[in-house]
Amino acid sequence: MLTLLLALAASPHAHSMSDSRTGTLTGGCRSLDVIKLCFVNGNTSLLVAGRETRLLNDGWPNFLPYQITRKRGSYRVKIGLRSLSDIPFYRYVEITFHRKGSQYVASRYTIVSENRCDGWPDLKVTYTIDFTRRVLSTQIDPEWTSDGNGRRYSNHIQLKTSDIHELSDEYLNAFIGNASANGKLCKDYSGGR
Repeated sequence: MLTLLLALAASPHAHSMSDSRTGTLTGGCRSLDVIKLCFVNGNTSLLVAGRETRLLNDGWPNFLPYQITRKRGSYRVKIGLRSLSDIPFYRYVEITFHRKGSQYVASRYTIVSENRCDGWPDLKVTYTIDFTRRVLSTQIDPEWTSDGNGRRYSNHIQLKTSDIHELSDEYLNAFIGNASANGKLCKDYSGGR
């Protein structure tokens, strides 16, 4: 029996199985394969293959809701962000990536955030950067629009890299900030008023 288990672990299909970790960090680190997510004194850090990234550096002051998933050679790390809601992932940021040669490259970066619209409640918006297509998608869910219809916008963006060790939250958020700064989101939300 032990021989069979060792053979299965060494087989090329062993890494194709999915695995995940989920919970809330109040301190320390959680690991899964090449991923190590740490939360110490209110600071979050994501390490991949032993190297620190400049991604997912936000989170709650005293605790960090997280999910780490590995599925068919792809990794996804998601953390909950500060919010007025007490739902752990009401606002969140996540990165999906995979190994390519000696690098780990991003395939998707998503932030669910709250935008401020003057005179209206905060607007919940999902921003997704698709690294393969080099597209930023902005989505307002139907319940956040005055007419009950969702809105989705897509913009092509020029990304300098997809290597997660060269990316940062600040760099990616600059694309998202440009998309939300045009006032179109608040106009659609308020019905053009």
